[in-house]
Amino acid sequence: MRSTGISTPLRGAAGVAAGALLALTAAAGVASAGGPGGGDGVLRWRPCSGPAQAGFECAVAKVPLDHAAPSGRTIDLAMIRHGAAAPRRRAGSLFFNPGGPGGPGTLGLPELYGKFPQELKDRFDIVSWDPRGVGESTAVRCFDTAAEAAAWHEDVPPFPVGRAHFLTSWMLRPPGPFPARPVRAAPWVRSTG
Repeated sequence: MRSTGISTPLRGAAGVAAGALLALTAAAGVASAGGPGGGDGVLRWRPCSGPAQAGFECAVAKVPLDHAAPSGRTIDLAMIRHGAAAPRRRAGSLFFNPGGPGGPGTLGLPELYGKFPQELKDRFDIVSWDPRGVGESTAVRCFDTAAEAAAWHEDVPPFPVGRAHFLTSWMLRPPGPFPARPVRAAPWVRSTG
């Protein structure tokens, strides 16, 4: 690809991200889905089934629901990758977070792959994932049945039209609490550490 001398924000950000990732990868060593809760540590990549995912491979990583209890319950994280375009020059894997909250990488990476600089696509497997509770990863379930969900939503007011409506319809009359669950995923699904 001929360089035009014009730098795009994505190209600059992708270069910075790649540099940071290379430094982190060199310092941290090889990562795997293994260890407590992670099965045998091998991701079994296969061609993705979605029409927009042609040319990509998908896998499922088993991870602990609660990292403080790594031998406890596990959840699945949906993963996607596009192999390095120049396999003989492959330098490793570059993880791409599509942002969010709520951004599924299994959709975001195929949509944005063409915007990555060719140098990155040549040298790296570009990998993304659906964060906890998003997309094809283990879902967060707040209700056991559709009837429970419908009953809870009966008390939710319509979307507020203005400040006065918001104050009277929602803040002063909030719906009842979510039902309790023996094992809830919600405490482990968040945008921070």
